[in-house]
Amino acid sequence: MFFDFGYIGLTEYEFQFAWEWQAQLLTAQSRAISELRTSINHFIKLADEADERRLKLEQMQLSIDKTKVEIDKIGSDEQTGPIEIKIVGKKRD
Repeated sequence: MFFDFGYIGLTEYEFQFAWEWQAQLLTAQSRAISELRTSINHFIKLADEADERRLKLEQMQLSIDKTKVEIDKIGSDEQTGPIEIKIVGKKRD
């Protein structure tokens, strides 16, 4: 903290570094995600098995799982050479 003793009175300045702002953001984000996860779990416990919203949640989870598997598959492909990019177009007369 810095203090400025001027003619009018005492002025106090407080500053924060960038990593302090980032730490606060990550903490708030973590709390929000935790609250969302808890709310979803409560909803799943209370919702009927045939509830359309519950089926949509399951569909979203399956989509996330599918994307993770596709990413793992792409990452596990061994490439022995450089990547080849082909551009194909029609000739204009």
